[in-house]
Amino acid sequence: MIQATSPRQILIVDDQPSYRSAIERVVEGLGYRVLCAGDGRQAVRQVKAHQGELDLVFLDLSMPPTHDAEEGLEALQRIKALAPDLPVVVMSSYLILAPEARRLGALDFIEKNALAPRRVAEVLERLFGAVEQEA
Repeated sequence: MIQATSPRQILIVDDQPSYRSAIERVVEGLGYRVLCAGDGRQAVRQVKAHQGELDLVFLDLSMPPTHDAEEGLEALQRIKALAPDLPVVVMSSYLILAPEARRLGALDFIEKNALAPRRVAEVLERLFGAVEQEA
């Protein structure tokens, strides 16, 4: 079984349950603890409730109620205001949003497509080091 060398807590924010579950499986499969939120408001509440306990946020930009990037960008701003040192990686199908997300404090941008779960694993490895193989 593959596990991270030390369990870290990752918040996954996405309004699409199937996509959120796919990312959750990857993150948990690498041995990380996972919290989930279905929209930006829930994400901000999770960050407040787990202040100092979270190691990373994966944040979808297009979420309810408007299903446009404003909801996700607002959540990004609020998360960074609450926890300026908390790394946030944004996810979206719209690459045009990457510069604005980075300007607002996003560490990285993942395009939501079939390769996104692999990119999630790559981001985790880059931030927290290689995973160890356990017997």
